[in-house]
Amino acid sequence: MRRFITLLLLLVLLGAANRSSAQFSISRVTPKEIDTKAMDDTIKPIAPINNRFFSEARYKAERRAIRKERNTLQINASAMFNLTGFSKYWAAGGQDVFATNLAFYFSHAYIKNKFNFQTTFDARYGINHIDGKNFKNEDAFVFNLSSSWELNKNWSYAATFQYRSQFSNGYKSREDNTLVSAFMAPGTIAPAIGFIYRNKKVPLTISIMPVAGSVTFVLNDSLSQAGAYGVKPGQKSTGAIGASLQLDFDKAFYNDKITYRTYFYAFSNYNSNRNAYINWKNTVQFKIFKFISAEMFCSAIYDQTARTPERRQWLQVNYKLGLGLAYTFKNK
Repeated sequence: MRRFITLLLLLVLLGAANRSSAQFSISRVTPKEIDTKAMDDTIKPIAPINNRFFSEARYKAERRAIRKERNTLQINASAMFNLTGFSKYWAAGGQDVFATNLAFYFSHAYIKNKFNFQTTFDARYGINHIDGKNFKNEDAFVFNLSSSWELNKNWSYAATFQYRSQFSNGYKSREDNTLVSAFMAPGTIAPAIGFIYRNKKVPLTISIMPVAGSVTFVLNDSLSQAGAYGVKPGQKSTGAIGASLQLDFDKAFYNDKITYRTYFYAFSNYNSNRNAYINWKNTVQFKIFKFISAEMFCSAIYDQTARTPERRQWLQVNYKLGLGLAYTFKNK
């Protein structure tokens, strides 16, 4: 009996344990349509990031600024006129005269660090028309190259080259057709090595060349046979070694209303006093209107090889005063 009671109690305990055990179940739920509807994203898409920092427009602008800083350009062109006329009943007499003088000046300087390269070209040409006849009254050009390396604030080592001549034939006078000059008769080249002084506050350049050469060409046969401009009769050229000095000054005053430009060049031969040469040009321009100016020009030349009308080595002077058209361009 006692065994039966014990067995019955065990069965009761097992039944209670089964009723108290935890039960877990997963139900399948179908979502509503509103929960599955796609929602629009209100955030704007981010633009693609460009990691390249190079800008072609900025690069070109910087290069233009560098070129303008390193290059200085000046161009001046002018045409001066003079007219004198008389009627056929003019009792005091006189000759109809029309004169024109053309001038062109070009200057370019390139500076990079201590290196300096300059180019200048100065040309003048004039014609007189008197009673139906034309006569050249002015004809000359000078081409200069200068390359230098800065030594200190004002001084530089330098090498220069000069070439000067005229454009067309020149005759003794309007009535006398004796040929006295032609293109490359004379024509001179003058290389030199030395020093250049520059003052940044004043547009003054002084070229001192202790080693300089001067070679004069007379390529016209008749002038060569006559032994003109220091060559031996029949020869085409002559040369000399010496020293040279050159001064350049160019400055505008009163808001560019007045411009003064001077050029001085001198050469002396080491071997003798022969072939000494001096050329000094001065130009003063008065700006009246934008394209109308008055100009004063004076040139003085001393050339021991040139034969003046009296065959003396006197100082040659040429001066002009005119009114006409003028144009000036500067990039700075």
